[in-house]
Amino acid sequence: MNPFKCPACGAPLFEGKAMCSRCKSDIDWQHGQPVIPTAGEAFKRVVIVSLVAVVAAALVLTAILLVVPKI
Repeated sequence: MNPFKCPACGAPLFEGKAMCSRCKSDIDWQHGQPVIPTAGEAFKRVVIVSLVAVVAAALVLTAILLVVPKI
């Protein structure tokens, strides 16, 4: 008998599995128990990547405005 169940759908879950075979939810293991990862870390990555993209776009626009002669 398997003591672990998927926190999302309740399907039997083998220890250490990274994904539920039934519902395909990502599984993290914390303190020996399966949990569904939160969006906190993913959200931080999205914010950082978006910020870098905005800064890069601003730098490109600045460079274009400095190089292109005024008409």
